[in-house]
Amino acid sequence: VDKGFFGEAADLFAADATFQWGNDGVYQGQARIRELLTRHGGGSTKEQAPGLPFGRLNLRMQLQPVVTVAADGRTAQARWREWGLLGQYKKEAIWGDAIIEDRYVNDGGVWRIAARQYFLNFEAPYQGGWVALKPGAPTVSKRRGRSPWAAYVSNSARRAAAIAGSDEAVAELSASDSNSSTVR
Repeated sequence: VDKGFFGEAADLFAADATFQWGNDGVYQGQARIRELLTRHGGGSTKEQAPGLPFGRLNLRMQLQPVVTVAADGRTAQARWREWGLLGQYKKEAIWGDAIIEDRYVNDGGVWRIAARQYFLNFEAPYQGGWVALKPGAPTVSKRRGRSPWAAYVSNSARRAAAIAGSDEAVAELSASDSNSSTVR
């Protein structure tokens, strides 16, 4: 994905796999997952050679894996933390953090992603970083057309709001969770 090989990345998923990207909904099947990865990666959905457009930065580091393989060796689960640096030359640069939860299936000796859930914790401008974010302000870049922070967050963000003592934020976050299950 970092280099714009969205089709190749989609091929890592099982044929009937699902991918939930925040409150965008659930994308089902390799073709829809390819479209999702291409759109979020800044590529073109037209048939063309793989690669990112000129000046596009799409560095997404997958860190802190916790992988559990089932006793029968046919399925597995994993949880990853993504740390990203995204941007477009002379336009914007963004830090990002997300939690990724995967289910895997061993398909004839080849491990494939059966389901992926992507929980964006925040995106913040490179200049000033997350320290520059204001409470209650959207933490997701405008270029992606995402909703404000309160519209969809992972459980880790809800726990952080609870620790910070913001009962109002926790209630708002809990109420918004029911908007995240549309299949696309």
